Amino acid sequence: MIYSILLLPIIMMLCGILMYKCPMKRNHIIGYRTPITLKNDKIWKYANKLMGKIWLILGLGLLLVSCVIILLFSNVKNITLISSVCIGMQIIMMIISIIPVEIYLNIKFK
Repeated sequence: MIYSILLLPIIMMLCGILMYKCPMKRNHIIGYRTPITLKNDKIWKYANKLMGKIWLILGLGLLLVSCVIILLFSNVKNITLISSVCIGMQIIMMIISIIPVEIYLNIKFK
């Protein structure tokens, strides 16, 4: 159970690499989709590359923090609670990462 806290940061890093290195064409299924990014290809590519960079950096940071948590709390009996709190914080950080992208889009494209 304790190693499950590594899953989200790894996924964020992989998605970040894909979004930054191989931006996909504008679509309604996958990618950083908001009304402003769906307006044109230039905004779509910019937003997806920026989110990819943010997720790569954030994923790396969360991975390092998660490894430290594993080292510190691997012998604790109630590891499920620690894992759940850690995963919850990772999800919150993932959602918060939307804010800088929206700020940059509003500055650059409005």
